[in-house]
Amino acid sequence: SSNNQVTLTRYRVTYRRADGRNTQGVDVPYAFDGAATITVPATGTAKVGFELVRNAAKLEAPLVQLITNPTIITTIAEVTFYGQDLVGNAIQATGSIQVDFGNFADR
Repeated sequence: SSNNQVTLTRYRVTYRRADGRNTQGVDVPYAFDGAATITVPATGTAKVGFELVRNAAKLEAPLVQLITNPTIITTIAEVTFYGQDLVGNAIQATGSIQVDFGNFADR
């Protein structure tokens, strides 16, 4: 029924590494919240764009060090979307994607 329609209103991105080095601003970029609003119909799908890496993160540790360092930082970004259904029940869904950070400008 249309009560199963979901409206997403925000999301949160956090990063982690497989080697356990997960200190924000040292080993991985800082987590952040963003806004993205879309309604997913009960019988369908929807697409929405969102930011996975903040532009400002490229000027903060640890990413800024990659300008002069050939290291690759492999992370898993966990993205959690938050919203509610048409009845008002809070919902959330989380997915993960690998993100490799490096200075790829001349490769």
